[in-house]
Amino acid sequence: MNLISEADLLAGAGSDPQVYRTPLVTYVLSPDLVMILFEAGDRPDGTGIQDAWHAEVHAPFPADVHAVLTCGPRNPQRIEGFVRLPGGLLPLGALREAGASYSIGTRPSQLLGLRFELDPALPFEYLDCVRPADPSPPAPERPGVTWLRHLPHDPVSALHEFVTSWYADVPSAVGPQPLPSAPMPRPLAMLHDAVAGREELLGIQDEFIAAHQLRLDEAGRLRFGIENQGCFVMLTDPHGDDPPVFFLHDGTELERKPLPLSEFLLASLLFEATMTGPYTTHGRIWREDLGRIVAGLHRVPVGDREWLNHTAETYVGRGLILQLVSWDKTRETWHLSAAARRREDLRPVERFRNQP
Repeated sequence: MNLISEADLLAGAGSDPQVYRTPLVTYVLSPDLVMILFEAGDRPDGTGIQDAWHAEVHAPFPADVHAVLTCGPRNPQRIEGFVRLPGGLLPLGALREAGASYSIGTRPSQLLGLRFELDPALPFEYLDCVRPADPSPPAPERPGVTWLRHLPHDPVSALHEFVTSWYADVPSAVGPQPLPSAPMPRPLAMLHDAVAGREELLGIQDEFIAAHQLRLDEAGRLRFGIENQGCFVMLTDPHGDDPPVFFLHDGTELERKPLPLSEFLLASLLFEATMTGPYTTHGRIWREDLGRIVAGLHRVPVGDREWLNHTAETYVGRGLILQLVSWDKTRETWHLSAAARRREDLRPVERFRNQP
């Protein structure tokens, strides 16, 4: 590991570099170069190194830094990354912008965050150095997989136990909760019972509607979920033991989904977990590696949501959820999404993906 001192870095940045220090990152601006110096730490939802391929910076940004980072393709400057370690700065190489988020409704728009690709990727043995585990708060208990015993005959009980175990470390709201505003079929009622005042569990990528905000449409169908870009809403019958699920596209086109509500909810919760983590990794793997990456895991015996007309296979282990989607008919390559409640449970998947 070749480290450099900050003094040497600044000396090579030109005659008069501008230096802006914040708690999690230092920005160095020179006429033809932007350098971002990350503080070491494991912050899966914030500024820092996310995995061997990606880094992120989040608001607030100093005004001059905001102006430079929001110039987009007109910006001629290079961006290079570094991580501050006890012995000096670890060079990350070039940072290539891979996504940005902005505030909505403000004039002018304010940058909320930037995501970068590392070029080259960071060697896996460096990850624990740049993402040292935060000693507080303590890691949650590792979620188990006993909920699998309910499948395939009782997906309602499986989804209730999955939520209560996977999110056991998420505290419930204090005080009485609002009453449901519409009748619910049993699978949906069991989901809201498991959520128990923790509305953030109802979805970030895609959202299930809180019990006190449920409504029936003009046809008497229960509107219980919303796709993250508003492309469709999710509907079901407010009564019955396990009614079907419908997507309503553009307010007019009704599509019946193949899974009943109980299996649809469970498949959606598993998908949501792989997207929101708190510790996640995503990428491509090849067919010959499938056996190694799912070794010791249990395949979940329910269908998938067919969200994007691709078939997903879901595997779980203690503290780990892994989904594989085949993007081509030959099934030679798969897209991997994996999530854990504790960093150490995700490391075997990260290490596997980082091998040549």
